[in-house]
Amino acid sequence: MPAPLALTLMLKVLTYDGEFGHHGTGDFVVLVPGDAEAGKSVLEAVDQIEHKAILGRRLSFVVVTPNELEKKANELKRFGGARSRGTTNAQAQAISKLGAASHLYTLSLDSRLVENEGLMLGVALNAGKPQLVMNVTAARAAGADFKPTVLKIARTVQ
Repeated sequence: MPAPLALTLMLKVLTYDGEFGHHGTGDFVVLVPGDAEAGKSVLEAVDQIEHKAILGRRLSFVVVTPNELEKKANELKRFGGARSRGTTNAQAQAISKLGAASHLYTLSLDSRLVENEGLMLGVALNAGKPQLVMNVTAARAAGADFKPTVLKIARTVQ
């Protein structure tokens, strides 16, 4: 699935979190863990999405190395989200734990990281169509509260 479409869908789903307003104010910062090359590919995808804000908060994408991720997340506290692409399983597990501890949304273009490593939200193809994949445990840990109507359209995992 094209990364810009997956990013757009995941960001749209976040607007249905009943607790979104409690996740800080100011820019909505998306931390992109990875090296410069992985970060470049994500930023290219970001340039292709139409939405530059989420519920009135300007979207900001910041590439950070895995070593910088925890420090940057602690600086942001509840202000932002982390998303991963091309990470190892161990890195995804660390991001999942950090997301739970810091109440961050954790998003991934690889739905297997949602299913197997505890990240909160991803998008997969199902019969050629995009399908949301949500880890309900990770969503609760992030402080998210999605209505049953959102959960009905997602493939949920624990």
